[in-house]
Amino acid sequence: MSSKLIIKFKLLLLVFFVSILTAATFYLFESFVARGIHYVWNELFHLDERFWIVIPVTIILSLCFFAAKHYLDSEESEKETKGFEDEKVKVTFKNYITILFVGFLSLLAGASMGPEAILVPACLIIGLYVSKKVVPGNKEISGLLAGASIIALFAAFFHSFWVGLLSLFLVLVKSQKKVKVFLVLVAIIASITSIITLNFFHPGESIFSSFEPMLGIGVKEIMIIVSLIPVGYLLTWIIRWLYDGLVIVRDKLQSKAWWQKGLCAGLGLGIVYFVGGPLTQFTGSEAINPMFEQAQILGFLGLVSILVFKIIAIGWSKAFWYRGGLIFPIIFAASTIIALVSLITGIINFWYFLIALITGVLLAEKKAKILFH
Repeated sequence: MSSKLIIKFKLLLLVFFVSILTAATFYLFESFVARGIHYVWNELFHLDERFWIVIPVTIILSLCFFAAKHYLDSEESEKETKGFEDEKVKVTFKNYITILFVGFLSLLAGASMGPEAILVPACLIIGLYVSKKVVPGNKEISGLLAGASIIALFAAFFHSFWVGLLSLFLVLVKSQKKVKVFLVLVAIIASITSIITLNFFHPGESIFSSFEPMLGIGVKEIMIIVSLIPVGYLLTWIIRWLYDGLVIVRDKLQSKAWWQKGLCAGLGLGIVYFVGGPLTQFTGSEAINPMFEQAQILGFLGLVSILVFKIIAIGWSKAFWYRGGLIFPIIFAASTIIALVSLITGIINFWYFLIALITGVLLAEKKAKILFH
């Protein structure tokens, strides 16, 4: 066996190791967030029975988050999370724990954001840290392992080998590199390893598992699909415009103490949740199935109300320093639009409709720059 093949084999072993750590990080973080929210919101404060106390609870938990952000992560305390662009991170175990802990408190506080913008920098640290310890100073290998961690994370997020493999192109675009056979092999190993690791912990099911796979489509479905693309486009810009308006309000708090910022952020988010109801809380991923189950009872005005307050919660969370990303909240908003379409037309072809909406979202994102920035 030639020396080059031996080196590549060792690199693939490192990719395998990094992917295991990435998938484990994803699973443990998601589990802690889900169990933490259930314990604090439902068992400790019993908000499922006493929803009227949602405002003080949100304020208390937001103050805990802002305190942790101020004392543990002071250098980043005034910055927003930047989705999949938070790549300049300190490669230390302490920073890895800090990112996850502060992010956990943000989601526990009720931020209407997803875990991706928290897990991306944390998992990047895994790839960079392994590289630093095994082959210090080698930027090419460092970049390779960092890319493998992102691919493994995507595969874990969607519990899909194919999503992980396709995320290779995102990594290549950001690193400005061309597709090579070895990089494809890295992506395959990272994705497979991530899925196997995830299944080892818990087989689990996708949040969309109750929806039928892609069905055949007719003329009516095609007309709806075409019309939903501009709707997704408009949805993104509405969030952008709302965010810009809220930033003007937020900037007036820049000189205030951390607890004053936390008080205002928690108060605003608590009011949104109190008026909008339980379905508008958190990332929205757990509320998609219940929202569809209750669609007939909620009716047109009820679903529109949920959509409006969810958008406000997303904009508020993004503007007022909470940690997290917007991918899952946007998917919930898109799912609410699909429920509205189903209620009006009696037609539901969830996957095609979701793809149409997300296509519109991504087209708008080119200029709106709100979801990943």
